Amino acid sequence: MSDHTPGLWHIRDGLPGEFQVCAPGVTVAVCDARPGSECDANACLIAAAPDLLAACEAIWNADGSRRAYIDVPNEELTADAQELRDAWHMIRAAIKKGPRRKGDRLACAHTAEDG
Repeated sequence: MSDHTPGLWHIRDGLPGEFQVCAPGVTVAVCDARPGSECDANACLIAAAPDLLAACEAIWNADGSRRAYIDVPNEELTADAQELRDAWHMIRAAIKKGPRRKGDRLACAHTAEDG
């Protein structure tokens, strides 16, 4: 299991001009809520992140069919199989963006030190 704040994340109004993404007992993120900003959509994506990560991990671990497509060259796959293979690559990339242990600390794939 990933080392992130557990529980159902949800959105609530914070101080004037902000939304808060919260888990039970903790604010996970604060988003700017200026009119015309994408904050509400961003806050929704942040709030959905733990569920999306869990779904991707469950699909990756449960469906052995990915092994039939993941490393096959395009010319050996039908168009439908190419789409499925591309979806597996997207799931794998999304999981890699999640938190992971690097020695005794957490690291994310998108941090500057990870490249």
